[in-house]
Amino acid sequence: MVRSWWAAAVGGLMYGFSPYMLSQSLGHAMLTPAFYPALAVVFADEVLVRQRRRPAVVGVLLGIATAVQLMTSQEILGMTVIMGVPALATLAVIHRTEVRERLGYVLRVAAPALLSFLVLAAYPLYVLFLGPQRVRGPLWYLNYYVATVERFVVPSGIQLIGFGARAQLGDSSVYIGIPLLLLAAAAVVRLRRRTVVVVAAVTLACAMVLSLGGYLSVTDGHPTQLELPWTVINHTPFLNNILPIRVMLFGYLALALLVAVFLDSVPAFFESGAAGGLSTTGSVLMTPTSTYASSVWQAVAGIGFHSATGPVFTPAPGGWRWDTDLGALGARLGVVGKPGNPDPDQLSNADFQACVAELRALDVRSVVVGPERDQAEVAQLFTELLGRPGQAVGGVIVWYRVDLGA
Repeated sequence: MVRSWWAAAVGGLMYGFSPYMLSQSLGHAMLTPAFYPALAVVFADEVLVRQRRRPAVVGVLLGIATAVQLMTSQEILGMTVIMGVPALATLAVIHRTEVRERLGYVLRVAAPALLSFLVLAAYPLYVLFLGPQRVRGPLWYLNYYVATVERFVVPSGIQLIGFGARAQLGDSSVYIGIPLLLLAAAAVVRLRRRTVVVVAAVTLACAMVLSLGGYLSVTDGHPTQLELPWTVINHTPFLNNILPIRVMLFGYLALALLVAVFLDSVPAFFESGAAGGLSTTGSVLMTPTSTYASSVWQAVAGIGFHSATGPVFTPAPGGWRWDTDLGALGARLGVVGKPGNPDPDQLSNADFQACVAELRALDVRSVVVGPERDQAEVAQLFTELLGRPGQAVGGVIVWYRVDLGA
């Protein structure tokens, strides 16, 4: 799903050390080794998308993994079933024209998977559903051990770093935080054409809603009368003994995927030695300017240069704004390539002088036009402003040495 090992490593660390893992490790040994959800994603990618390996081999491995998970934690297996529904439905809707042609491979995997699962899990299943000490009926009442809206953004004592008073919340298994939510939203907006991003976004949204339980609670101890989808699961045998808050395990897996894919979208230019040619004096202007992308690119390149811009929250009359504080140049970048707006080579002399003056004020010594919908038009704008075309290198268009004079 991602090409870069370090992007995969960041995603893996996010999942492996998520608030869910830290919280459950304090007392639930059977819920902490949550390998199966990640393996389920790998199997789904092979069975539904790639379809490269022998179906019998994939099916047997899937059956073994599922049986091992059943005997480790039935709750995680049940949550996988629940969260698989919206994920698979989303995938089927996006690629509905391919469902029929891929169904044959899926069925050839399903048969050996079911057979190997039953061989290993037949007796455990008998004990679970028919044994003398089997569980009869739900163990919990409907809104027991659920998330609240507050817990998604307010850290508990487990997450909060530093001194002073800490929020005393009943559980920290669902904490995401505002910065990570904004990053996830940015990843979805920017990479919304990628199937894995859409599926991960739907999975995250569903996990957050389901973790709230049967009725919405904004803060602890104050449930509302708004009924939520978990009430349906609460009437489903076996699944009704799953605690809603723990479904966020799959929310963190989805977040890890979103972040990994977002980081993997870094142009090859910044991962190679080509970025070493950027000016280490003055500043480097990177576009698009009003996203987190340029900050990520700078970090990947080892922060060997100073970025001229970056997205910031700025107080303004009537409320805050979130953008890069650019004047004439920012206004021009905002309309380049948009229908009905003048082409970059139609700059008036006044606009040209204003943009060049702004580049001088920022002490811009290199310019990088990154991947974006209107990359050619933006590059054309800088070609006119800088008096020469840039070089196409590793997915970007770059001007290494910019001399705007005094």
